[in-house]
Amino acid sequence: MRQREEQIEENGIDLLEMLAVLLDKAWVIILVGVLTAGAAFGYTKFMVTPIYQATTQAYVLTKAEDAAVTSGDISLSNQLLGDCASLLKSRPVTDKVIEELGLKMSSTALADAITVTNQENTLILNISVSNPDPYLAKELADKVRDVGANHVTEVMNLKAMNTVQEALIPSKPASPNIMKNTVFGGAAGVVLTAGIILLIFLMNDKIRSQDDVEKYLGIGVLGAIPSTEDKTKTKKKK
Repeated sequence: MRQREEQIEENGIDLLEMLAVLLDKAWVIILVGVLTAGAAFGYTKFMVTPIYQATTQAYVLTKAEDAAVTSGDISLSNQLLGDCASLLKSRPVTDKVIEELGLKMSSTALADAITVTNQENTLILNISVSNPDPYLAKELADKVRDVGANHVTEVMNLKAMNTVQEALIPSKPASPNIMKNTVFGGAAGVVLTAGIILLIFLMNDKIRSQDDVEKYLGIGVLGAIPSTEDKTKTKKKK
């Protein structure tokens, strides 16, 4: 191995030779890639619990409904929306939601399942809740919106937080992404296998051909004795 490292340092790595090694073992690389992709697909499909996400929307009012909304109001409201998002995930809201729905889950677990985002340049909040049960995800999203609206308006002294649209029962899971995991698993298998093959090649300090003798030892070859395998192949051809 030490000799091989010195040879590489002196002569450099032959990229064409490395490519030839990979092409020679292409069937191994492809086979491992297919197997790892299949394993990733099977694990994602049958072992990972699908998570559904339901989203409801609420409109934040900072003044009376009949009053005109100015650009200054929108700018101020955008600054307040971050506070609204934090309050919607606060313990008073999550505890009350759990109590009203009679759920057996912790306040922290519910808060982690809640995602609140703001549509750019609007006063609309997107309130999303993730859960393995699509029906419960929808129910939780609507309940967080309703309970949170009262808490937000009281704490921040806002006029109201009105419902834009209720959540729908999600028809397909938001995660995991089976296709993405399958492709990633296959790619990881291909890269790992190719890396191992190249590592074995670089660590192999055996002289395999006349070219290796001239390249690594710097001496010419006067003659070559054919191996027994070569003789057998010649006889079979005859």
